[in-house]
Amino acid sequence: AVQAVMVGDQCQLPATVLSQEAQKGGLDISMFDRLLSMGMEVQLLNEQYRMHPAIASFPSWRFYRGDLRSAVQESQRQLPRGLALNSHVALLHVEGREQSKGASKRNPEEAACAAW
Repeated sequence: AVQAVMVGDQCQLPATVLSQEAQKGGLDISMFDRLLSMGMEVQLLNEQYRMHPAIASFPSWRFYRGDLRSAVQESQRQLPRGLALNSHVALLHVEGREQSKGASKRNPEEAACAAW
């Protein structure tokens, strides 16, 4: 039997379809979502290595029903020295206006805050 191994994450980014005609045809549903709805067998890779566990806890809860685990300890993701914040998670309000050019968007004020 012919088999295929597909690697991806339907929880990451949704299909982007700008055409209303294509949306009506169902093309705004990703291939992974289609296959999952047809009963495709799934194996979740449930260990993440990039984020501090305090940051990873939100996507684990929101997108993976709490099944995503951190393979790193908090002690392995220390705050950089000299950082004005005393937390790995911060929500900052930035006064800025989003600018559009074609399908692209930008917000220079938010970019400057992120570069800080």
